[in-house]
Amino acid sequence: MVAIVQKLIDGYPSVVNAENKNTQMLLKALLLRMRRTLDDDVFMPLYPKNILENKNSGPYLFFQRQFWSSVKLLGNFLQWYGILSNKTLQELSIDGLLNRYILMAFQNSEYGEDSIKKAQSVIACFPKQWFTNLTGDKTISQLENFCRYLVHLADTIYRNSIGCSDVEKRNAREHIKQIIKLLASIRALDHALTVANDHNIKEFKILIEGK
Repeated sequence: MVAIVQKLIDGYPSVVNAENKNTQMLLKALLLRMRRTLDDDVFMPLYPKNILENKNSGPYLFFQRQFWSSVKLLGNFLQWYGILSNKTLQELSIDGLLNRYILMAFQNSEYGEDSIKKAQSVIACFPKQWFTNLTGDKTISQLENFCRYLVHLADTIYRNSIGCSDVEKRNAREHIKQIIKLLASIRALDHALTVANDHNIKEFKILIEGK
């Protein structure tokens, strides 16, 4: 559907005319459907973490399926970048889906490599254009909760490595570096610098330039 609408916009400029009633009706119907999906079709179960320790259990598999369904929906929403306004897209995708559902799943998951991979998948959905024109060291305000989660993830990975073998400590340090890269990729340089300073990561400039 995105491809069809984009083709119409490219081929028939009158389609995007704000006064075109048919276009208004189409976009209004689209927004209503997206909002109804958020309200009626998205469900994120909450289980005690000990229930999710068994990775072959029904609750664990259901939890994972719901998480990845939400990430897929996030990607679908954000395919409308360039057609719907940034304000509308950020309201639906970040406020309505990421902050309301997906972050809840992150906070209910174990803190480690799996969480980093999931965060990478979420960030891969975001339009890169959201961040290319940002100035300063802060990302868009709606992503602050997600950034704070990533900072907390780095802190937890470090704490869990205390008293572990040297190999596990090195792995934890590499995971923390990955989190710095993730923060830099969404222009949250203030949070990336906090993580680097807190965990004595001296390669900060190399990490953010290689994002």
